[in-house]
Amino acid sequence: MSDKPYKMACSDDNCGWIGDSNKILTAPDPFNPGQDLRACPDCRYQTLHTCCDEPLCYNQDTCGTPTPTGYRRTCGKHVPKLWRSPSPTT
Repeated sequence: MSDKPYKMACSDDNCGWIGDSNKILTAPDPFNPGQDLRACPDCRYQTLHTCCDEPLCYNQDTCGTPTPTGYRRTCGKHVPKLWRSPSPTT
């Protein structure tokens, strides 16, 4: 992952935190030396997901695509047209 902050969201349905990756809490993982634990800054839940790059879309990113303007993370709804499967014809 790059040094530039990217959009993240807490996966706890009761929390709703969405923010930049540089806001998440980190601590050394006592069970995996050299690894960090990551948690939501609001509720401390440890399951977070990266979000789609599209403005106002907070779905989990499922596609990574290099583009002329840089690497994009998008959800299935916003995957670049170049990568979309053609629609079946009837």
